[in-house]
Amino acid sequence: MEKQKISQSDLAFLKQELNKHKSRGIISEKQVDTIIESYQVNGSISFIKVLVTVGSILMGLGILSLIASNWIYMGKVFKFSLIIIAYLVTQWISFRIREHYPKTSRSLTYLGVLIFGAGIFLIGQMFNFGGRFTNAFFMWALGIFPLLIYLKDQWMFTFLHLLLLVYLNGQFVYGSIPFSLFLIIPILYRLQRYFTLKENLFLTNIITLNFIWLLLAEGFHVKTELILIIFFVIGLLMYFFPISYYPKIFQTQGNILFGVTGVILTLDWIWKDFDFVQALHLPNYFSIHILFAIFYFLLLLSLVRKNNLFALLFIGITILRFYFDAMYDFLPKSIFFFTGGILLLGFGFYFERKRKELGREPR
Repeated sequence: MEKQKISQSDLAFLKQELNKHKSRGIISEKQVDTIIESYQVNGSISFIKVLVTVGSILMGLGILSLIASNWIYMGKVFKFSLIIIAYLVTQWISFRIREHYPKTSRSLTYLGVLIFGAGIFLIGQMFNFGGRFTNAFFMWALGIFPLLIYLKDQWMFTFLHLLLLVYLNGQFVYGSIPFSLFLIIPILYRLQRYFTLKENLFLTNIITLNFIWLLLAEGFHVKTELILIIFFVIGLLMYFFPISYYPKIFQTQGNILFGVTGVILTLDWIWKDFDFVQALHLPNYFSIHILFAIFYFLLLLSLVRKNNLFALLFIGITILRFYFDAMYDFLPKSIFFFTGGILLLGFGFYFERKRKELGREPR
């Protein structure tokens, strides 16, 4: 049976809980050993791996610096051949030593990935290819995709996400929609099953949310205020209806998403351009942003009762937001800042005490 990979801290917690059940006579010592043996600790970052990775990066920078300083003196054929040969030789050596020197081999693979990316930019400059710089990052991501799937490398998967984020946000600057992500994003979610680094799912969700924002803003020309409302709803859905695969990641991101957008939506100017708000003719003391703030505050209070520290944090931010809005022009500045400091210190003390009582991360 294939062992489930977990972190060292999770394994320690599991052993602690199993020993409690064993002491109560619920399970036997043999059952405890059987359960523990079905798990395997994720490989930690070793000093050797860090050393050879940094070394490969420095080698890559040195080679690129040498080439760049003599670039104008080289012919196009020589330049192109140099890039191709450097990439192929690096990957060939990496595959040859993979069995006996896996860490050094992996570092050479990273070096080859850097050479591949630099080659895309240098070849584009050499042959005067037009187009946007973001396309180079997209080609870089596509180029390492097969190698990533073959090696199942966690950090290369992370690097792929970063390349796609640069590409996506670059397209946003140009005001165009990268429709290729309609195909790539489902593949990224599918690949999560083969990787144990949960942070990659966090990045995949960021790419998805980033793409939705771009699609709404540039594709459908939706107002920013309405997009904020949509993202508030998305955050609620992520928190209350997380996908079964790594649900804590979805809940954490959903919590942050509806928390941040919720605070922004308590601002009165967000709602002024909506026709339905104008049609309601609500008085200033009972405006739509006050109604939303009451709903938002009650939602956070309900989550605080479930020991949600993020909700407690956003309650403090919301209180400070209304304090600044209501008292900045009313109180003398010395009293305003002094009182604000007391509020911050008091909230910080309460938050820290609550965190220690729970003895775990926010959920």
